Amino acid sequence: MSRNGEKFYHTVLNALFDQDVMQIIHCTSKTAKTMNDVIKETGLSRTTTHRKITSMMKDGLLGIENYAITPDGKKSKLFRSRLDSIKVKYEGNNMFVIIEENPSIISKILMLSYSKKNTGDECFNISEKGIDPRYLIVK
Repeated sequence: MSRNGEKFYHTVLNALFDQDVMQIIHCTSKTAKTMNDVIKETGLSRTTTHRKITSMMKDGLLGIENYAITPDGKKSKLFRSRLDSIKVKYEGNNMFVIIEENPSIISKILMLSYSKKNTGDECFNISEKGIDPRYLIVK
């Protein structure tokens, strides 16, 4: 497995133990949400939500699906979980972790990563980092 694959594997395993990160993943798994939506649904503070979302974007756990215009004319990012499922299996002396990406968001994020390339919005593309975009199995 590549170094990037191993780093992503550890990032996902660490996410399982971070209640705030898991709340954000759950909140954004079915539909994209603005940061304000995430704050309302999770009950997390604005500071914690901003810090966690920034970290999750950097680590490839969240992507920007689209942008929304608020009633007062401001542009807001719509975040969506990149993860569809995480399965952990321990068998014998081996641990298997299967990570599946959210298929409905991948193509949207890839389009945004090319169209917004120079805006400073980093769109992490797992397949560009040498990781199979459908799943990752670690033994």
